[in-house]
Amino acid sequence: MPERRGYDSIRACDRRRANDREDLNDMEPVSGCSYVIRLCSGELRRWRFEGVDVRGFGWWLDEETGFGFSDASLMYAWEIVERADDG
Repeated sequence: MPERRGYDSIRACDRRRANDREDLNDMEPVSGCSYVIRLCSGELRRWRFEGVDVRGFGWWLDEETGFGFSDASLMYAWEIVERADDG
């Protein structure tokens, strides 16, 4: 298992766009970029990564609901499927 960080709940999978050369397994989210997220229910969401606070927690914005939250507050499993924009 990779080194634990404030946004350690991120488990990237190998699916990616054909032209996307990022290694999602070792990827750290980029502030201001949007990502397709798969929730444990299988639902796909689009979240924008807002950055990391001084405690090391990653902050996200659900682009559909406008709700902002830290990854430490999430109570369910999720993973980044792919980067959704060119940031």
